[in-house]
Amino acid sequence: MNPELRRNLWLELSPHRWLAMPAVLFLFFLLAYLVGRPAPAGLIAGYAAAAFIVIAAVWGAKLAHEGMLREVDAHTWDDQRLSLIEPWSMTWGKLFGSTLFAWYGGLLSLGVFVAAHLVSGGGLRSLKLAALMLFTAVAMQGLGLLGALLTMHRGAPGGRRYGGLFVLGLLGLFWLGGLLAPLDIAGQTRWYGRTFGSPDFALASVAAWSAWCVVGVYRILRAELQCVNGPWVWLLFVLFCDAWFAGFVPAEAGAGRPLFAFGVSVLLAYFMLLGEAKESVALRRLLRYAAAGQLRRVAQELPRWFLTAVVALLLALWLTLRLPLPDLFGQRLVSAWFPFIVLAFLARDAGLFLWLNLGRRPRWADAAALVYLAVLYGLLPALLQLLHLAPLRPLLLPPLAGGATALLWPLLEAAPLLLLAARRLRSLVAA
Repeated sequence: MNPELRRNLWLELSPHRWLAMPAVLFLFFLLAYLVGRPAPAGLIAGYAAAAFIVIAAVWGAKLAHEGMLREVDAHTWDDQRLSLIEPWSMTWGKLFGSTLFAWYGGLLSLGVFVAAHLVSGGGLRSLKLAALMLFTAVAMQGLGLLGALLTMHRGAPGGRRYGGLFVLGLLGLFWLGGLLAPLDIAGQTRWYGRTFGSPDFALASVAAWSAWCVVGVYRILRAELQCVNGPWVWLLFVLFCDAWFAGFVPAEAGAGRPLFAFGVSVLLAYFMLLGEAKESVALRRLLRYAAAGQLRRVAQELPRWFLTAVVALLLALWLTLRLPLPDLFGQRLVSAWFPFIVLAFLARDAGLFLWLNLGRRPRWADAAALVYLAVLYGLLPALLQLLHLAPLRPLLLPPLAGGATALLWPLLEAAPLLLLAARRLRSLVAA
């Protein structure tokens, strides 16, 4: 048996817990039976579904997140990193180890749900809904563990609070993108012009997202165990996100699909710019590999936000060279320069993040960068609007219909920030 699972089996499933969980669930379902008489099967199925989501998905995500941080606090994680456990075995051990008790209650509830749903005439749909809930729980627990691992990996201060916020953001993205988008009132979903049944599409989508959550946990654990990760898995994930979200854009949107994919790439770049560690040691190592001409190691050390920005740049070039970008929903709303203007603002913001993180006090550098971005993108444009200086807004916000001049301003803002960041990095290398 997986050593992580065996250890957590001893810790999580005591005789008291073995008996307490089914006893509490029996009383819960008895309540549903008494309330729902004389045809209680439908109500019992609803109660069972709610119990599974609360126990296996929500509580399981919390246990997965806090279980990892507890091991760090108890100073047992360093010993595990020195063990002979392989990353894949540790992935399954961590993902299903600290959540064993949640899975125990969740699977009991899931069994009751399937049985009650079949009695009420659910048929094959009962198994599809059960699989949907099962993949949802895996994804949410994976996100909880992923948030804890990213908090540890980037060495962020205030680990528990920061990790909790990070997980909430991940869960929000998952629920909005992975569950809500495929569903509509008519019970059908249009994706790339084809019509799918919403339950089937939701099941396939959540299964894919849950697989990516497991892969994400595996990749972070590989890094923690000093294994080298290449860039290709991350690039595949970015392309998957671009393709999946762009599929919901109607075909009549003209260049809407690739433009939407470009926007997803930019958002992922910002997400990784905030979530990824920007350590001087890693940047110096990257420069050393580049100077030695070791291109493979350079590709392995490139920051994920930079790789995502490269994908966005390629999409911007494709939009400009191959597609009628101004034709969006039949109207000329977006300039052909717009993707490059957005990338110039991304370069400016990346320079700000790097400059602050390479300073002498990088502890709260990302928080300070977020404050500055809130001022640049929110407060100052609002003030310019109220002061009747709206023509100056392209200095702070990318205009949809801007031309080459609008591209010049963010480049002029990005250049000094990137030069200051490079100067700080050179001083760190010299030291």
